[in-house]
Amino acid sequence: MKGYKKLNISISVIIPVYNSISFIKGCLNSLIRQDYSLLEFIVVDDGSTDGSGAVCDEFARQDKRFHIYHQLNQGIAAARNSGLKHVHGEYIAWVDADDYISENWIQSVVKAIEKNHPDCLLFDYSTLDSYGMTPVYYATSSQFIKQDIYVYELSCDDKIHSHLWRHVIKKSIWDHCSFSKNIHVMEDYQVLTKLAIYMENIYYLHPVSSNM
Repeated sequence: MKGYKKLNISISVIIPVYNSISFIKGCLNSLIRQDYSLLEFIVVDDGSTDGSGAVCDEFARQDKRFHIYHQLNQGIAAARNSGLKHVHGEYIAWVDADDYISENWIQSVVKAIEKNHPDCLLFDYSTLDSYGMTPVYYATSSQFIKQDIYVYELSCDDKIHSHLWRHVIKKSIWDHCSFSKNIHVMEDYQVLTKLAIYMENIYYLHPVSSNM
């Protein structure tokens, strides 16, 4: 990371992939541009049949930060749990195969973690449709969020929506939780409410130019 060589927070990013050939290259290209050595990408190919797995393998040959794991198709919960078994970072982030992150995403995230030492970092994102990019903000400034406020707003699906990929959470907290293979609706909400019990320090970072 240019200009940030003193930072030493390690981040693992888990990317579940299943038949994502239309957008997986764009996703992985946005990851490979992240200029930070203490970053690993755990890509779990959940039995893709459209060539997505081969595309992931090619990125691993280009950049040693990519670690690709292929498995028989078992669903998103199993793919995410597989990813959790392979991480080494102090913090865990998530990217879906149809997400894209901005080039300065890792700089903003790591600097905020170094300064504030949160259990969970929550960041802004933008949606993309035929009308262009639309930013989605939690608040107008960076701030800590009280645990009970976080749970309340998550439950109301109001200012905080149950998007797992909007969160960067300590690995030690993930040790308390995994994804249930029996839940097929609102999986992110289910796991975030479980994790919230252990997230005493929640920090909202504004703004992060994250095109997710």
